[in-house]
Amino acid sequence: MYTELLYKIPSNPVVFDGFQSVLVTRCVANAADWNLPPALVADMVANKKEWDAAYDIAANRKTSSPAATAARNALLLVYRSLVDKVMHDYIVGNESVSEQDKTAMGIHARSRTRSLPSEPSTVPVLLVDNRFVSAHRFRFHDSATPHSRKRPDSAAYCEIWYRIDGPPPSDPSETKSRVSVTRSGQNITYDNAYKGKYVYYYARWVNRKGELGPWSDMVGALVI
Repeated sequence: MYTELLYKIPSNPVVFDGFQSVLVTRCVANAADWNLPPALVADMVANKKEWDAAYDIAANRKTSSPAATAARNALLLVYRSLVDKVMHDYIVGNESVSEQDKTAMGIHARSRTRSLPSEPSTVPVLLVDNRFVSAHRFRFHDSATPHSRKRPDSAAYCEIWYRIDGPPPSDPSETKSRVSVTRSGQNITYDNAYKGKYVYYYARWVNRKGELGPWSDMVGALVI
């Protein structure tokens, strides 16, 4: 059962303070029902008392100091180790602990399924910057988010098909080369032989499953 559940012990002192308070309070109240060893519960209560005092001194402006903070942080390492042991050995896999109590202590079920990427449904808006010698730089955004250069969540990369020189292609099937672009600002470089040639581009989104989105309009630029 433990392998199907997840939990995390906070390392931030402020967050840990709230976490340990809930854990110890519930362990003390339910020690018999949860079959917790009395010596373990007593150790938790003693550590909580020491922690509360150190935490209050470090948090109070009148008593706070670098030494107080260092003492609190040193105690955190020791107390956090005990809390982790309690969670791992006595709480997470304990069928007597109610789901409500587990939720309060930050325990949740491990997801059995991963969310799969949806098929891309939007179109890349492709801009080609040809101000570079023998190179074209691609900048793109999604048709649904014109003010952002991020790919849509459904896309792993932008697939660009292109043809160099000749009459404009009527559709992507008339292109001869392709390249995958993962972020806006990437380049394609050309040999010197292609200087003065015009290049025609089409683009579409592709997700992690290889599913394809619709094609963009054709754009073109001269190689200088």
